[in-house]
Amino acid sequence: MKNKIHPKNQTDELNRARLEFLKRNPKEFRKLMELFERDLKKRDELATGLASIGDEVNPKLKKSWHFFFAHSEEPFDTDFAEYLSKIESPKAVNAAWRWLDYSMEIEHKRLMLPAVPGKPSTINYEELKSQVMALYCRDARDIFSELTNGRPAVHLLMGIDLTRNKGVILGEVEQLITEYQRKIGVHEIPEKRFKWLSSVDALLEVWDQYVEAGQRPSKDTFRQISRKVNRPLSTVRDQWHEAYRQIFREPYNPEAKYATEEKRGEADQLCSKCPHGAKCYQGADWFPCSDYLRISGKERKPKTIEYMDDIDYSDT
Repeated sequence: MKNKIHPKNQTDELNRARLEFLKRNPKEFRKLMELFERDLKKRDELATGLASIGDEVNPKLKKSWHFFFAHSEEPFDTDFAEYLSKIESPKAVNAAWRWLDYSMEIEHKRLMLPAVPGKPSTINYEELKSQVMALYCRDARDIFSELTNGRPAVHLLMGIDLTRNKGVILGEVEQLITEYQRKIGVHEIPEKRFKWLSSVDALLEVWDQYVEAGQRPSKDTFRQISRKVNRPLSTVRDQWHEAYRQIFREPYNPEAKYATEEKRGEADQLCSKCPHGAKCYQGADWFPCSDYLRISGKERKPKTIEYMDDIDYSDT
């Protein structure tokens, strides 16, 4: 069943969908979790350094820094940040409002300077505006990169007077969007590239049912899923192919289901970290678990024919 996605929720739904698909790609999800753990380690190292007084670490201060970092949107590890930028869908609208941050920076620097006799202890509003503008200019490249997501050709920069009526602002913004979309040749048409987004839950359901079925032939599995979810067989097959494309970021290749040396190597790495010990062994026989088989792939069965004594094979 398709879910209607409200335009204002599209980016959030895209990111939710991509995370769900990523969780079903063992290799990529393992990479994500390794980078996440590394980011947590760097965060802890920074909190420890900031909470250290000499050789002693203040536990309360460290806890406070951890609380502060937990509300930070920026990763601490550059590789983790780069990976997230590749899998996350950027918002259609970005904003940069640094007045408060810059005002605090200016005040902090002022308090660090020695008092000058006869000079006011506070900064007036006009001087504060001038210094804030200077800081905007100082950080202009970073701000513009943040606003345009690194794609300046398709992003419109605008300044919005927040003291004006919200309806007036939205009306003028709508006019500007229409004008500049026309200039760059963008027309209001349905986004076919996100057509699958309204069926994400159905795609995930079909994929999970297929994985749960294990190593059974796909024809039998699709028929069983079709009966279970009460959808036509052709629909289930199409949804499985779309789910595969979203999970592995490429169309399905029938050869992909077979085991390779690279896949076996990845599966062996899983075995080395398995918390269940040697439960896959029954005596001298090894019976790999479903997790191993999901990573390693299906073993290709050799095609053979019966040898006939009365046939000359020398020319074949």
